[in-house]
Amino acid sequence: MQKVRVESNRENDGSSIEPKLRQLTFAEVTNLIAEKRILGEGGFGTVYHCSMNGAEVAVKVLKVFPAQETKDFQAEVKILATVYHRNLTRILGYCNEGVNKAIMFELIEKGNLKHNLSERNSNVLSWELRLSILLGTAEGLGYLHHGCNPPIIHRDIKPENILLTREFEAKLADFGLSRIFHFESAGASSRIVGTPGYLDPEYIHPRLLTEKVDVYSFGVVMLVVITGRTTVVEGATHITQWVSEKVTNGDIRGIVDPRLERSYNVNVAWRVVELAMACVSSNSSSRPNMSYVVRELKECVPQPVIRSSNDAAGIALTTSNIRSVFRPHTRLLGFEVCKRVGYFSSNPPRRVRYDRSLHKVFEQDPTWGDHDDGVFVIQSRHELVDKMCS
Repeated sequence: MQKVRVESNRENDGSSIEPKLRQLTFAEVTNLIAEKRILGEGGFGTVYHCSMNGAEVAVKVLKVFPAQETKDFQAEVKILATVYHRNLTRILGYCNEGVNKAIMFELIEKGNLKHNLSERNSNVLSWELRLSILLGTAEGLGYLHHGCNPPIIHRDIKPENILLTREFEAKLADFGLSRIFHFESAGASSRIVGTPGYLDPEYIHPRLLTEKVDVYSFGVVMLVVITGRTTVVEGATHITQWVSEKVTNGDIRGIVDPRLERSYNVNVAWRVVELAMACVSSNSSSRPNMSYVVRELKECVPQPVIRSSNDAAGIALTTSNIRSVFRPHTRLLGFEVCKRVGYFSSNPPRRVRYDRSLHKVFEQDPTWGDHDDGVFVIQSRHELVDKMCS
């Protein structure tokens, strides 16, 4: 068993991150779940809504596994309980009696994201709320990847595992369960854990397990949140393929959930779709990491601003929002050209005037990672597109 070291990100850095967990007997668990108020079922077990000493909690009764696979259960739960982030559910207690295992979590009031996105739910989540939920989820997942050593790979990112508080703050659930059952190891994985529709093709074959498995699943979640659709669209088409075809046709209105009735910024919508499509790239090495995803989403939650240039009569565009200029012209420029703007991410901040020689730059491969925005000064969007297409 490899111990996880975590970065403290509590508001009070001087406080201990060692939690006090309640140890439950299996008899107590049986009494708690007697009302059979099932919140959800997954690959690791069934979650129940329970009342305990006047408090509402969630209890996950885990599926029975061979004893040798859960020998470190108690130690693993205690380690995972130290993984603290505002966008991760908190572990409150556990049961460890032979093959009978259960974990008690805080109850999150609004239920899961799947329920809140459902067409049967009369309260349609606004565009702003959707972006905020995606950002919170990305921050929680990013903490598992970059705030824990070794990184914790979730392996089952899906709307059912994204819970919403009364204020619609996202909390990621079920993290670390693959550690408990000893399914997690770097490199090749002998057992597939996850949900069809959200599984990374490279994880299925050749069973390559890295953090990029979660990035792919999060990208699919982004598409589900943006479109309001399930992972299978119009019969047998996977949502990634369906959105890709819409992107090629430059059809953002056909991508975004029609229930939003166009109450969103088109440029922001394109940018979020582009980010999602980068996450679901068929080649895992081409996908961004979660730190990059968080930075991009933070810039999308507030609407991007096009600033006036002080040294030209044109429009000054950062590399972060220049992609929104390309969006209406996807059919002419091609989707890949927008990704190639990422090339400028590796350059220091600078101000240049767009000219024909810039074509050569777009032949470079994109670079994902930390960056300062370069700035381009152009006279108009039409001028940019004309020069790009000439």
